[in-house]
Formats: sequence, structure tokens, C-alpha cells
Amino acid sequence: MNKRQDDSERQEEALAKLRTRLDEAVAVFESSAPKTDAVHEDPAFHERQGAAMALEALLDFLRPQLGIRPIRPLLRLLGALADVEKGRSNPLTAPVNRPQSRPQASINQTISRATAVVAVDLLMRAGRSKSEALRRVAPLLVQETLTPKQLGAFRDRLRAGRSERLASELHERMLEIANKQIEDKIFTDEQAAEGLLETLAGDPT
Repeated sequence: MNKRQDDSERQEEALAKLRTRLDEAVAVFESSAPKTDAVHEDPAFHERQGAAMALEALLDFLRPQLGIRPIRPLLRLLGALADVEKGRSNPLTAPVNRPQSRPQASINQTISRATAVVAVDLLMRAGRSKSEALRRVAPLLVQETLTPKQLGAFRDRLRAGRSERLASELHERMLEIANKQIEDKIFTDEQAAEGLLETLAGDPT
């Protein structure tokens, strides 16, 4: 076995281990067990535990390849989650007070909206009309209630560059991933869209 094959096998083993650990993290994140700790009810207990497990798995995967410096932001984020768990304040998780002209969407709502828009895009590419795609996707949004018309308006703002930056970046990245899977013939447009719809309906955010 040459060095390239050996390196490739080690990389595949590391990826398989990462996938297993991420699956375990998702199972905790989506757990339906009572959301309590030893002292009091904690509505975000499982979500926080699952997020920490996912970050730890990703850090363990990246550290041998990249070293410490490139992953320092993720280490800081993991530390912030640990501080929250212990009831300590951390600048990374402290709310920022800033004047707002109108209510802003939460992070979970932004992720959900961006996912929904990608699903609409893919359904339209698969041959559905815009109105049909919006009617298919809008009822599956569980982070908030949006009518097909409201979802369509958000999609129009996003495509025109008038939505918040996070939504645009998430939309661009998710569509890029979907396009790569479609190009590699892993999924069709319709199948990729249905996968996103399952994500929306399951509300993993």
C-alpha cells in the first residue's frame, strides 16, 4: 500500500468517525426526553448538549489536519456553550442591544427561511410553478407561521439582495451543496427539495 492510499484510508476512517459522532449529536439535539437538569427545567438542555457534542466532534476531526489557530473561533464557541451550561455569562452568547426599526428574525427562523427558499428554488427547477412550490413549502415552516405569499416576498427580497446577510449566505451555501449533489447524480432536483422539506418538517434547528 502506498502512502497516498494509506492517507486516503485514514481520511475515510476519520470521516466515518465524524459522521457517527455527528449522528449521535443530532440524536441528543432532537431528543424528546424531559428537558430538565438536576435542579430546574431547562428548555434548551438537549439542544445545547447536542450542539456541544457536534462541535467537539468537528474540532477533533479538524485539529490533526489544521492545528489550533484556524479552529480557535470554534473552540471559543464551545467554551461559550460550557459557560452557559454552568450559568456563567460569556461575551459570545450575550444579547446585543441595538436599535431596531422592526422585529428581526431569530437565528432559527433565518435558517428555516433560507432552507425553505432553497426548497422552493429546487421545486421550481424540477418543474413546479412558483405558486405551487410556495404552497408546498410554506406550511412546513414550524419556527414561525408564514403564508405562501409571505414566503414568496421573503424569497424575492433575498434574491434581490435585500435580506439579512446570514439568510443570503445560508441560502447560497445550501444551494451550492444541493447543486453539487445533483451534478454528482446523488439526487435529482425533486429529491433534493424533498430532503429539505423533511428537514423543515422535522425542525432540527
